Amino acid sequence: MGRHKKSRHVIIPGDGDLCPRCGRPMQIREHPQITAKHRRQPYHFSRWFCCMNKNCKTKQVMAPQYKVINSVVGSGTWPDNTVMQPEPADPNERPPWE
Repeated sequence: MGRHKKSRHVIIPGDGDLCPRCGRPMQIREHPQITAKHRRQPYHFSRWFCCMNKNCKTKQVMAPQYKVINSVVGSGTWPDNTVMQPEPADPNERPPWE
């Protein structure tokens, strides 16, 4: 069986957000650099938190404010990351399946 390559990260000094489960400050982590793999994904997190309490079940917390949305071909978004939505149907229009 193949071995899973662990992701590389940098530990940022200081306390992060409080763990939602145990309430202790979490460790702050970031990627040392954004790679082509990150840019191919629909989104990635620029920073995340790890609970270092051995007795806590929470391991990683991905905060929404650190979510980076990439404009990927075929992702359903325009380059400015706005979501494409169809025009609303006329209330008197019959659905195509009728």
